[in-house]
Amino acid sequence: TTLAVTPVVAATAPIASTNSCTVCVPDKGMLAPLIVRVCPSAMPAVLRLVVGVAKLVDEKMFDHVVMVLIIVSSLLLAVESPFINPDGPMAASLASANIVFTVLFLLEMSAKIIATGFVMRPRSYMRSGWNALDFVTVIVSVIALAVADVPSLKSLRSMRAMRALRPLRMIKRAPGLRKIVDVLLRSIPAAMNVMAVCGLFFLIFAI
Repeated sequence: TTLAVTPVVAATAPIASTNSCTVCVPDKGMLAPLIVRVCPSAMPAVLRLVVGVAKLVDEKMFDHVVMVLIIVSSLLLAVESPFINPDGPMAASLASANIVFTVLFLLEMSAKIIATGFVMRPRSYMRSGWNALDFVTVIVSVIALAVADVPSLKSLRSMRAMRALRPLRMIKRAPGLRKIVDVLLRSIPAAMNVMAVCGLFFLIFAI
């Protein structure tokens, strides 16, 4: 048996061939960067892990579960308040929930990085701006947890405010919202020109 990993060059490929012991990955979803031709029994453990994780991430249920986690996490963020007793049961429950959600989001990000690669592949994780936002949000949450009990790094606890970016992760999973945000971002240069003209008029009338 032989192992060959080559770029996807065709839109259709056989899923499996028992005679030649071939497994072909279709060119869509997380598995798009690779076509794997190998006997499953002879496939290296690392490659089996990558293909298995990629299939998991490609499942619709995976996105649905992540969406539910984002919604619940956002609701818990809305419940948090500086007026909550830090030694009370509510604060303890929210802190525990924050740890759980941070770990789950870290696992989600790790699965996607394993499936697509970090930055070197053409469709790797960090090649998407929305994934970069997810990466920053998750890393900031992990750092905030790591320094929570370190008195000398108390100033870094303010990074917890970055958790407010979690609801923005829903935009990536809602095509309609994503289009609206893209249009708004593209209109910023034109809006800056309008603001410059308005500022010029204000300056003229102020003089």
